[in-house]
Order: sequence, then C-alpha cells, then structure tokens
Amino acid sequence: MDKVKELEKENQRLKRRNELLGKVVRQLNSTLQLPVVMEYVIGEVTKTIKAITSTIYTIAKDGKIDFSYIYGAKEEIKRKLQKIRLEPGQGIVGKVIKEGSPYISLDAQHDPNFYKEIDKEIGFKTKSLICVPLKVKDEIIGALQVIDKESEDERFNQDDVELLEEIAGHAALAIRNAQLYEEVESWREFNEAIIENINEGVFVVDQALKVIMGNSALEEMSGGLYTKEYLKERKAGEIFPYLNLEPVYREVFQSGKVFQQSSTEGRHLNFRFIPQKAKNGEVEEIIVLVNRTIE
Repeated sequence: MDKVKELEKENQRLKRRNELLGKVVRQLNSTLQLPVVMEYVIGEVTKTIKAITSTIYTIAKDGKIDFSYIYGAKEEIKRKLQKIRLEPGQGIVGKVIKEGSPYISLDAQHDPNFYKEIDKEIGFKTKSLICVPLKVKDEIIGALQVIDKESEDERFNQDDVELLEEIAGHAALAIRNAQLYEEVESWREFNEAIIENINEGVFVVDQALKVIMGNSALEEMSGGLYTKEYLKERKAGEIFPYLNLEPVYREVFQSGKVFQQSSTEGRHLNFRFIPQKAKNGEVEEIIVLVNRTIE
C-alpha cells in the first residue's frame, strides 16, 4: 500500500514538473524582449523550487561575468548588484561557468568556492544555493542560481538540480535569441541613423528584392515620391522602374561585387550598388546610393 502511495506521489510530481516545463517553454518562445525573458525565468524558477530568490549572470564581451537579474529584490539592492562584475572562474558562479557543470552548496558560508563579498555588499547571508550553467549547444552564456529555501526545514536536493538544469536549457536559448535580437535591433537603428544623415539618396534592398528602408535625401531627390512610408516593403523593381535595375540587384547578390550604373534618362542619375555581407560571405543586403550627375 505504501508503495502504491509513493508511486502516485511520484507520478503527481512528474506531472507538475512537465506542466511547468511546458508553461515555461511556451512563455519563453512568445517574446524576444530580453528583460521580459529574464524576469519570467527567475520568477518561475523561484516559485517552483520554493526558493527565496533567483539570479541570472551573463558573460560580457570582455569575458567578465555580469550580474544581470535578481528576483524580488528592492531597487537599491538591484543597483548594487548590477555594479558587481566577477572575473572568469571567480566564486561558485565563475566555477560553474568555467566547468559547465551544476553546483549545489548546502552550507554556502563554509564553502571555499563561495564568494562572500556579494553578501557583504547587500547585507545578506546566503545559506544554500544551486547554480547551473546557461548553455546553448556547446557555448556557455552565463549561469542561473537559486538561493535559500523558503522553509528552513527544507533543503535543496537532486530533483531541484535536475529541474533547474532543464529550465536553464530552455532559458539559455531564449536569452541568447533575445540578446541577438537586441543586437540586431541596435545595429539596425545605428545603420538607419547613418543612412539618414547621408547627403546622397539611399535605399536598401534585401534578398527577396524588397526595399527595407530609404532616407530623406532620396525622398527629396524624387520630388516627394519615394517617402519612407512608400518605400517600406516595396518591391525593388518599383523604384526607378524605367531603368530595369532588377538584373543588377541579382548580379550583385550573386557576385558580391560593387556595381555602378548611370542613367541619362529623366534626371541624369548615378547609382552605386554596395553589397553588405554576413560573416559567411553571403550578401544579405544591397545599399544603393543615388546622386545626380554633375554636368
């Protein structure tokens, strides 16, 4: 009879765990906003494992480890923590990131790997913790950590470690995707700002031969026809259609070489087609510069 009850209890535990993982995965796949992803991850982790708080660390471009997010802390504490940067290998977090393995400490204050300076900075005393790597394929991008059980009668166990590892696997991919999206958005804004300040007319064509963006100089050059609103998602062949530029776009995408063309029709324009390549050498976009011929 006791055996049956134990099996029922285990089945219920696994059912709740699977439901949680399904919920977490659905939520993580629903957004590319990095703050939203991180807040959701640490919130669900903390509540599920019945911990006091959770933290996320990420590796910066200079190799140091940044304190990125903490669950449930006051703004003053968050500000203090976000100033802290760990060296590679420093503390339990550094060890986990370096070795790529989970770490459980049931007596943090007497653990030689525990970095006590963080507790001193915020006036806290960590009792126990679990830290697992945030890993995307073979790349470790940071670490996820839970601190102290809500109940002093409970202790972190292997089930907690395994659940945290599963959540971390999904969370790492979501965080990486959100980071990449953030970088692309910032780079796009940067490019748009540069393009807008060029005196020449500019528009950008993607691989689907659609116009991604154009600048004010092009609008002025076209007598107000090629506004930014008009250009967006417009087929590239509809811009200066009388010149039949589509074969040129295809040639530049295929060859990856800069191409120039002049027109004596209409307003005497010069065109310069500049390929923008990805790391693998493939042409992703073409920047088209347009200016009037000086007579």
